[in-house]
This record gives sequence, C-alpha cells and structure tokens, in this order.
Amino acid sequence: AFGMLLRGDRIRGMADQGGNIADATFFIAFNSGDDGMDVDFVLPDASGLDCIRWEVMHPFEDGLEHPTYAPGATFTLAPRVLTVLSAVVGPPTPPAAKASKSRRDTNGRTRRR
Repeated sequence: AFGMLLRGDRIRGMADQGGNIADATFFIAFNSGDDGMDVDFVLPDASGLDCIRWEVMHPFEDGLEHPTYAPGATFTLAPRVLTVLSAVVGPPTPPAAKASKSRRDTNGRTRRR
C-alpha cells in the first residue's frame, strides 16, 4: 500500500506567458493487498496547503456522493482499491455533524460503518 501527495502549487517551470504553473493538489492512496486486510491512511494536514477538506474524486459524474475528510483525518481503504482525493481550498466551512466512519469497498464505493 502507498499514499502519494501531488502538490499542484509546487510545479517547476514557467507557463508560456511567463507566469508560474499551478494546478490542483491531489492525494493518491492505493491498497494493492489481496489478503483481505484494510489499510488506514492519514491525509496530509492543512499546513502550507490552505486545504479546508479532502474530497474523494469519482471517475464519472454518476450522481454518487463525494465523501469528504478533514485535513489530518484517517480513512480506511479496502484491498485492491485505488482512490484519488482532491484538496479543496478556500475559507473554512462551519463544522458539520460528526461524520460516520467510512470504508471504500473493492468496487470503489463508500460504505458507512
């Protein structure tokens, strides 16, 4: 299993117009295990990211809810699942009701515990 942070604000190089190149920031999590073991990942905290939450990206606009997590939160990934989360930047949102713990199943769908 591995997790990788791709910082869109740290792209080296210059755009054709001479400005900096910037893009979104993503966290990729992959649990390659096939032994039935879930893996816990800790999302990067907000220091230096201006990230107010992490949002799970779906490959298609399929009407599914996009689960969100707070910076520094832990989420669990089932075996043989790859998940991409996007850092949402902006002003902090008011705290929501306590979220239930969720788990990504082998089809990439979120299951609540």
